[in-house]
Amino acid sequence: MSNSEPIYSAESGADSTKLDEACRKAMDLQLAGQLNDAERLYKSILEAQPLHAVANHCIGMLHVQSQRAADGIPHLLAALEAHPQNPDYWLGYLEALLQAGHTGDATQALGLARAHGLEGESVDNFAKRLEQSALVWAERRAGDALVAMTTFAKLNPDDAEACRAVGTQLLKLKRFDEAETYLPGAGDRPKFCRSLRSGQNL
Repeated sequence: MSNSEPIYSAESGADSTKLDEACRKAMDLQLAGQLNDAERLYKSILEAQPLHAVANHCIGMLHVQSQRAADGIPHLLAALEAHPQNPDYWLGYLEALLQAGHTGDATQALGLARAHGLEGESVDNFAKRLEQSALVWAERRAGDALVAMTTFAKLNPDDAEACRAVGTQLLKLKRFDEAETYLPGAGDRPKFCRSLRSGQNL
């Protein structure tokens, strides 16, 4: 969070002062680990001023801290839209997207952030983490797809196309021995399908 930015936009004096004090108290509670009390206070501030940038940012980061990153995204986006020049708001929004598993959105947002001048070691470190996370998610999706394809092939052992699809996916994953089980020889039924028909265990 940037300390150089005023906590409030210009509003009526008394109300702004009260919200200012409440926000500072909520931040102190958050830093002290009293997250429930801090969240309630942030919510009361946002009820009075829904577009309050600092309160939105802080409650958004509180959600990230509480492993509820998806819930924090709308708040962090609201803070960012209010002050797109604030690097902490960009980093908070990017972190929430990453923690929520929205790697595609995070990649696009990172490009936009850099176009707005976001740079430095924190940005470079985030970019590396994002790249690693994207690879993990891609592998996980590929694994889920392979499980579904394999299940279908087992339920339909005469479907040569299903066996070939499993074998092709295994080749992409460099699991060559397993792929050979599913891929047909020259004009032959795949070994996997033949074994199912004969009752053999591979």
